[in-house]
Amino acid sequence: CTLRDVVLIGSDKFETEAQRRENARLGRPNLNIGDGVVIERAILDKNVRIGDRVHITPHGKSENVDHPLYCIRDGIVCVPKNSIIPSGTTI
Repeated sequence: CTLRDVVLIGSDKFETEAQRRENARLGRPNLNIGDGVVIERAILDKNVRIGDRVHITPHGKSENVDHPLYCIRDGIVCVPKNSIIPSGTTI
């Protein structure tokens, strides 16, 4: 992973191996950040699930954006608490 100018709040808990298997069965990313992720100028709130190969950056976007998965305020991408960003997503 590559994180530049990122605030990562973290998680309240760790997932068990059984929970990780259930995530895989459901196609849901595990808690925190997956493999091959690039994130720039962002705040990731508590208990987010960022899938593999996700790219998050405000570059080339409006200063203020509202989207179901995230928002951008003053050029900072904000991913709300408990959000799920699927693998392969580009923001």
